[in-house]
Amino acid sequence: MMDAAQQFGLPFLPPSVGGKTQEYFQKGVNFAVGGAAALNNSEFNIISGLNITTQDNSLWDLINLGATTLVVPGNFPIGCAPVYLKLYQTNKSEDYDPQTGCINRLNDFSVYHNNLLQQELDKQRQLHPNAKIIYADYYGALLSVYQNATKLGIQSPLFACCGAQDSKYHYSFNHGCGDKQSSVCADPLKSISWDGVHLTEASYHAIADGIIDGPYTDPPLSKLC
Repeated sequence: MMDAAQQFGLPFLPPSVGGKTQEYFQKGVNFAVGGAAALNNSEFNIISGLNITTQDNSLWDLINLGATTLVVPGNFPIGCAPVYLKLYQTNKSEDYDPQTGCINRLNDFSVYHNNLLQQELDKQRQLHPNAKIIYADYYGALLSVYQNATKLGIQSPLFACCGAQDSKYHYSFNHGCGDKQSSVCADPLKSISWDGVHLTEASYHAIADGIIDGPYTDPPLSKLC
C-alpha cells in the first residue's frame, strides 16, 4: 500500500506496464494484475473446504531464497464490500450485522479463512525459526473503520464513492465507475469503498496506520521493524 511505503520512507513502485528499458525495473516494480491469483483455477475447491499445506501461501520459496521478514495479510471483511452486498443481498434482517450492515455469513467466511491462515503461519514459524513471519490483520483493521464510521466522518460506509447513479449501494454490475451512467461522491475521504470493489485512499491509510502503528499485526510490527 502506498501509505505503508510513505511511513517507511520508501518510494512508490511504478507499474510494470510502463517499463520499456532495464533501468525501469532496477528499484522494484508493481506487477499487480486485477483478478490475479496465487494458484491455478484447478486448485480452488471452496465447497469441500480449504486444505493448506506447509509448503503453500509461497512462503517456503521466499524463505529459501533468503527472505528473513515476511508480512502475510489476511482477507478483508468481504461482507462489507458493495459488490458483495449487491450480489448477495437478502430481505432477512438477521443476515446482516446490526452495527455495520455487513453480511454476516460472508464476514464469517473471511474469519474462517484467516483462522486457517494463522494456523498455517504458526507451522511455518516452527519450521523457520530464523524468519520473522508477521500476520497482518486486514480484517480487523478495516472492520474497525466500518464500526467507527460515524466518528470518522464517513456518511455512507457501505456505498461506493464512484458508481452507478440511483443504484443500491451505488454499485451496478452493468455500469461501473467511469461510465456515463456513473457519478462520484463529493468527498472520497468520507467513503470507505471507491468503486464497490477497491477501497479509497483514506481507507488504505487507516489500514496502514492500524498495521504499522496499531494492534493489527502478530507479532507486533513495531517491535520487529
